[in-house]
Amino acid sequence: MLPTSLLKEWNEKGAHFAQQINEMVAYAAKHGWDKVEQKEISDQRDHLAPEILAALRQANKNNTVTAFRDSCPPSLAPFVSTLSEQGESIWDIHFIDADRIVFMTGAPYETRQAYLWDAKNDKLENLDPAIIAIGKSPRNNCFALATKNSIITMAGWEGTVIAEFKYPDMTLTQMIPFNDGLQVMLITPNGIYITINEDCVLIHPVYAPEDEEDFDEEDEEDEDEYGTEIDMEHGALSPDNNVISFGEQGSDHRVGGNKGIFDIRPASEYPHFTMFSKDGAQVLLNSCHMYHGSTLIVPTDNLKKKPKVINEEDRIYAGVATGKGYIWGNASGYIKAYDYKGKYLWQYYIGGTISGMAISEDESTLYVGSYAGGLHQLKLDAGHRDNHTIGTGKHYEECRWLFWKREAGPLKW
Repeated sequence: MLPTSLLKEWNEKGAHFAQQINEMVAYAAKHGWDKVEQKEISDQRDHLAPEILAALRQANKNNTVTAFRDSCPPSLAPFVSTLSEQGESIWDIHFIDADRIVFMTGAPYETRQAYLWDAKNDKLENLDPAIIAIGKSPRNNCFALATKNSIITMAGWEGTVIAEFKYPDMTLTQMIPFNDGLQVMLITPNGIYITINEDCVLIHPVYAPEDEEDFDEEDEEDEDEYGTEIDMEHGALSPDNNVISFGEQGSDHRVGGNKGIFDIRPASEYPHFTMFSKDGAQVLLNSCHMYHGSTLIVPTDNLKKKPKVINEEDRIYAGVATGKGYIWGNASGYIKAYDYKGKYLWQYYIGGTISGMAISEDESTLYVGSYAGGLHQLKLDAGHRDNHTIGTGKHYEECRWLFWKREAGPLKW
C-alpha cells in the first residue's frame, strides 16, 4: 500500500503537468507555435518512480491492478531516465476478433517474442518463440506467420493453412499477406519483395544497367559493413490488393499496380511510411527529416494528380485507417487523427516513439505500441479516465502493458 502523501504528490503533480501541456497546445492551436512563450515544463515525479514501480509489481502479483490504476494513474515521464535500454518495442499488432490481439515485442533485428492477449479473459499468452513476424491482410482476416526462412498464410488466426513460402535469410521489417493468402509482400532491409508462386521477386530497388556501372568499391564496402541495401523501408497494400505503395530513404514514394509504378516526390526529405484509406481511394505518404516530417495524400485513381499536404510536423511510424480518416503515431509519442480531406481532428499523448497500431473492426478500440515498451488499449471517444490525460482526443485508456527488459515479466497498469 502506497503512503497517502506519496499518492497525493503523484496525482497532484501529474494533473498539473498534463494541464500545463494541454494549455500550451491549446494556445498554439489558436495563435500558432511561434507565439508560444517557450518555457520548460517538467513532470517533477522522477523521485517517486521507484516506489510506484515496486507497488505496481505487487499489484500485478496480487491481482489488484484495477484498484491500483484508479488510485495511481499511469505516466511514462517519471520513468524516462530508466527506459533508454529497457523498453521492448511493440510491433505487428493485429486484431483477431473483438477481444483478442496478437503482437510482437522487440525490433525485427532483435530477439523477438510473439504474444496473444485475450482482453476479455485478461490472459496474456506467450506464443511459439520460433515466430519472428506476424502479418495480416487488409481484408478477409488472412494471417501470415514467419519463422526462419519460412512463411505460412492462414484463413483466420490458427485457421486452415493456405500456402507456404520459403524466403532468403533476411530480416523481415514488415510482412503483409494478400487477401487470398496466395502471395505475401515482404519489406526488408535487403529490398521489397512479392512472393510469386514459390519465388520471392524483388520489386525494389531494381537497378538499371547504367546504375550498376556506377557501383564502386566504396559502395561495396558500405554494403559489407552494414549488411543492408536500403534504410527506412516500408510498404502497404490497398484493401482490394490492386495497388501497392512502398519506399525507403533513398527513393521517391512509389505507388502503382498493373498500369505501372509511379514515383511521387516526397514533401520532406526521406520517405518513411505509407498506408491506404479504408476504402482504398486514397494513399497517404509520409516523409521525414530527423524527428519531423510531412504527409501527403493522393487519390489512387489519379496518381499523377498534385499531392495534397495535410501535415508538416510528424514523422509517422504506424497508423490505421477508419471510416472517418487516418490515425497515426509519430516520433514524439502522439497519436493524431485527420479526416480524408486533410482536416485535423484530435491528438492524444502516449509517450515514447510509436511503433505499432491496430484498430477493432467496429473502430471502438485502438491498440497502440511504443518503443518505450508500452502497449495501450484505448476506448475511442469514451471520455477521459483521469485528469492526467494529455491531448484533445476524448479517449479512455482501459489499461496498458509495460514490456521492460529488466522486469521478470510484463506489467499491467
